[in-house]
Amino acid sequence: MQLESFKVEYHSGIPVYKQIINIVKTALLNSEIIIGDKLPSIRSLAVRLNINPNTVAKAYRELELTNVIESAGRNGSRISASKDKINGITEEMKKEKMDEIYKRVLSEAKSYSISEADLKKMFTKDEKDE
Repeated sequence: MQLESFKVEYHSGIPVYKQIINIVKTALLNSEIIIGDKLPSIRSLAVRLNINPNTVAKAYRELELTNVIESAGRNGSRISASKDKINGITEEMKKEKMDEIYKRVLSEAKSYSISEADLKKMFTKDEKDE
């Protein structure tokens, strides 16, 4: 996987380690990476993204716990999950993504002094109008 494909949004409200996880899973789903492909080292990705290496390590640890990657110590990390295995994760990813979007919208609404209840009414009203 090329380093250039790792792009994160620092002010999105989504933790950077979760963005890294989503990038890897999405790349796998889109067949941009396959089983056996090597990921960038923790240090090189941290330097590239100008973030703490512990952030990358946390993302890689979580990917390893879900068997998406396997770590071989100094030999780096490689993709260990197939696209089919990841398809089972997509529903979870969708829920996480919608939750992240909801939190951003709620945060933005609060900056305009709009309560969560009022925000829900706005969306419910729009749905009834359609």
